[in-house]
Amino acid sequence: MNAKKVSWNLTALERVVYGIALLTILLAVAARYPESVARSKQAVWKQERILVLHAIKDYVIEKKKQPQSIQEMIDAGYLRSIPVNPITGEEAILEEVTAP
Repeated sequence: MNAKKVSWNLTALERVVYGIALLTILLAVAARYPESVARSKQAVWKQERILVLHAIKDYVIEKKKQPQSIQEMIDAGYLRSIPVNPITGEEAILEEVTAP
C-alpha cells in the first residue's frame, strides 16, 4: 500500500500556459452566463402563461363561464397564487381578450 507521491514541478512557462488556458475557459463560460439566465427566465415565464391558460380552460369547462379575475380562480382552486413574471419580478397582469 505504498502510494507514489506525484510531483507537480512545473516550469514558469508551463504555469503561464495552464493559467492562460484556465482563464480562457472561465471567461468563455462567464460570457454566456447572462444569456443563459435570460433564456431560463423566459422559459419559466412561458410555462407560467401556459399553466394559466390551462387553468382558465379547465375553469370554463367546469363552471361554464369565464373567470372574472385571477383571484376567483385561486379561490376556486384552479391556481395556487398569482403568477409572478420572473423577468420583471412583478405579478402578472392579465388583460381581458374578447373573441372576434
